[in-house]
Amino acid sequence: MEKKDVVLENVTKKFGDFVAVDDISFSVKRGEFFSLLGPSGCGKTTTLRMLAGLEKPTKGKIYIGEEDVSEVAPFERPCNLFFQNVALFPHMNVSENIAFGLEMKKLPKSEIEKRVKELLDVVGLPGFEKRRTKELSGGQVQRIGIARALARRPRVLLLDEPLGPLDLKLREEMMIELKRIQKVVGTTFVYVTHDQGEAITMSDEIAAMKEGRIIQIGSTEELYNKPRTAFVAEFIGRSNLIRGRYREGKVNLNNLNKSIITGPHKVADNDYVAVCIKPERISIGEDIANLDNVFEAVIEEVYFRGAQINYKVLMEGNYKISILEHYKGKIFEQGKKLKIGWEKEDVHLSET
Repeated sequence: MEKKDVVLENVTKKFGDFVAVDDISFSVKRGEFFSLLGPSGCGKTTTLRMLAGLEKPTKGKIYIGEEDVSEVAPFERPCNLFFQNVALFPHMNVSENIAFGLEMKKLPKSEIEKRVKELLDVVGLPGFEKRRTKELSGGQVQRIGIARALARRPRVLLLDEPLGPLDLKLREEMMIELKRIQKVVGTTFVYVTHDQGEAITMSDEIAAMKEGRIIQIGSTEELYNKPRTAFVAEFIGRSNLIRGRYREGKVNLNNLNKSIITGPHKVADNDYVAVCIKPERISIGEDIANLDNVFEAVIEEVYFRGAQINYKVLMEGNYKISILEHYKGKIFEQGKKLKIGWEKEDVHLSET
């Protein structure tokens, strides 16, 4: 049986009449990188703050390990919270910043020095012990902040959008670095973000949240390829959504006297569904008649991105479709009429 480091059971948080978190339950396996993903105001940060003990649940139970911590003070919980803005002490050097919490615990000096050195190695900054904080780059500040948060060896590290203040290039570098650090130390990470790119890059599992509720939990691959709802399909990566009514392996379209062939799905006949097709699964050209689903289309916009081309097309029935194609030395021009198509295996059906 897999050990769980975090368990929430039917947790609700109200602020007056406003329900910020609405009866959510989930668990995080030991050593897992788990992300809470959703738009602003969906309840993800409130959930993290309840885990940290900064907010008390209105109802429900929170466990860290086997301990019910629902009423336990923040400083007595076996977790640490890493905020978006890393507040290193400016009057201390790197070593003193990392060691601060260990000195508060009155650990022996030799043990503190050992842990500081180990953590600097883990975050890829060996030899930085005597550096002043003003001498550090933005990425180095984030890494020192992570080292300080891990110094007391928390069972769970809680991270509240820690990459938000960084520019795009540095954020992309830190995604890889954070995942590497997590694998090296083996600590359970619970990560809050509104950025699906961050969640997909780093997470073992993702909980997609909307309006205080968890809509779907699963691996990154599961949420990307098999979204349960149209909301998840649109929020996790890019998806083309075409709505219609399912019947016997086909979806009849509202605006077109044609159907999309889907093959068998766990959907009742006559249910309204959202057909989900990923942009990279759609072929574009003049000779694709061998595909299961083929439609006429007109190219409205073309975006050349080096290795890839992003086409925005208007499909018959007035459906707007996004297509992502690897560049092969040829680009179709805006206004060109051609065919687009996809295989039935590339169709996933979601709730509308």
